[in-house]
Amino acid sequence: MEAYLIVLIVIMTIILLAVNIYLLILYIHPDDKGWGSAVYCKILVILGLTLCQAQALMVPLDVANRSAVVNDALDMRAFWFFLYIIVLFFITILIPYAIFLYETDEEDPMCSRLLKALAYLAGAIIISVLILFISWAFFKYVDLPYDEVTLESTNLGTTPVTDPKVT
Repeated sequence: MEAYLIVLIVIMTIILLAVNIYLLILYIHPDDKGWGSAVYCKILVILGLTLCQAQALMVPLDVANRSAVVNDALDMRAFWFFLYIIVLFFITILIPYAIFLYETDEEDPMCSRLLKALAYLAGAIIISVLILFISWAFFKYVDLPYDEVTLESTNLGTTPVTDPKVT
């Protein structure tokens, strides 16, 4: 197996996490200073940024892996699938739950806040799934009009093209 690619993946992940923690500290709102409030949301911001950057860095990793001479290179298809499943989980469950939890009343007990955010998440998932499946059922096929263009000559370049406006 390509050991240098695995080492590179680990090092780049650590660098991305460090950069994103620095960015969070640098651009955090003055009212949210420190790790005391909304820790769940801050962790999701760091991991979400890291996932976005990792998707961009997967392309050169895939190219480097394909150009490897060794037969037992990394299984990039499984790696891409794993990354996209994590992104899907973030987009559909973790980020909406964090938004709903962050918007609950801070004076309520934590258990009540967690359950209220979970109920809102369930409602959002049900509505999203209904919209997606209903639109898929009605719009999965489309008839696009098109004009067929045929090429009448295969002689493509023996005479130079001149502009009639130029004298």
